[in-house]
Amino acid sequence: MCCAPNPLCGNGQVDAPEEQCDDGNNVDTDECLNNCSWRNPSSHGIGGC
Repeated sequence: MCCAPNPLCGNGQVDAPEEQCDDGNNVDTDECLNNCSWRNPSSHGIGGC
């Protein structure tokens, strides 16, 4: 994501295409970051080979 997080980020629902994930919490050390993107996108089928 290039810009400020979507205002819906953190509501517990994935609002595609802006969000890759949304776990509804404020923990930035889990797989779903606070900007609603995956910490390791290739682990979730995004990018890579």
